[in-house]
Amino acid sequence: MRSMRFIFVALIFATTMPAVFAADIEGFIRSSTGGGSLLSATVQLRRDNFIIDEHLMGGNGRFEYRNLNIGSYTIRIHAEGFVDQEATAILSRNNSKEILQFELQPLRRAASKASSSAVSVFELQVPESARHSYEQGLKALEKEGCRKAAPFFEKAIAAYREFAAAQNEMGKCHAEASRAGPAEESFRIAIQYGTTIFPYINLADFYANQNRAEEADALLFEGISKYPDEGDLRFALAKGLFDRGRLKEAEAAALEAHARFHRSADVHLLLAKIYLAAQNFPALVAQLKLYLAEKPKGPMADRVRQNLAEIEEKP
Repeated sequence: MRSMRFIFVALIFATTMPAVFAADIEGFIRSSTGGGSLLSATVQLRRDNFIIDEHLMGGNGRFEYRNLNIGSYTIRIHAEGFVDQEATAILSRNNSKEILQFELQPLRRAASKASSSAVSVFELQVPESARHSYEQGLKALEKEGCRKAAPFFEKAIAAYREFAAAQNEMGKCHAEASRAGPAEESFRIAIQYGTTIFPYINLADFYANQNRAEEADALLFEGISKYPDEGDLRFALAKGLFDRGRLKEAEAAALEAHARFHRSADVHLLLAKIYLAAQNFPALVAQLKLYLAEKPKGPMADRVRQNLAEIEEKP
């Protein structure tokens, strides 16, 4: 599975962007409890704390406001059983358009996230000697890589085989050294005795690199069933589908990933690649803005921000 650290330079922005002919706001609303549109939601358009429009949105999840005056607007979304959300849209000139996306989270979300981070009974039984070896391994890994770190992980596993975190790191070292059988075994043990999604993602990546795509997909679906609120599993699935040219399925999985708790803003770079291929430029721009909203700092953020500025300068 290829790295998702896309470089959006000439690839995306050398393409001519279509002209926009009105000052508009468009958007859509999705529910994170399955990725679909909401049955109904109240959409409110505000400017300077005054309500300009308020209406009940239909089941397609989309809304739009046309021919608006230049200025700053606030869109507020309310749906029964979900956390209220709002976003600001700035129309800076007569031919500008803002694309907004909302993924509403259920009110019960905080409780479900807390339950998914429970510590397993096996983790509680890890002896101190194994933890010490594991921590030494992590330090060695950061400085000198697996060659120096692997013996510490092996020592930790020898002290306690069910030490899921050590098995996961050992699996990555085995995979780096092309030891297929031991890598798979370590990841499987980490999955069996651990409580995190990372062994699923690492083993799926390992399968994909061995051209075992169907096994990778099956494993990720298994992880999704076990950790339904974890968006990163769906992101991993989307990457694999994208690499095989299954763009519609990749788009659906990536949107599901964003609708749930996820650690990486790169899901929006993947969606931008998908929308580039489909020549859907408004959606592409929307995804790059979502990337910046989630990860406003760093070299990639600077590059995306620069490219967005170039797009907005086009007539």
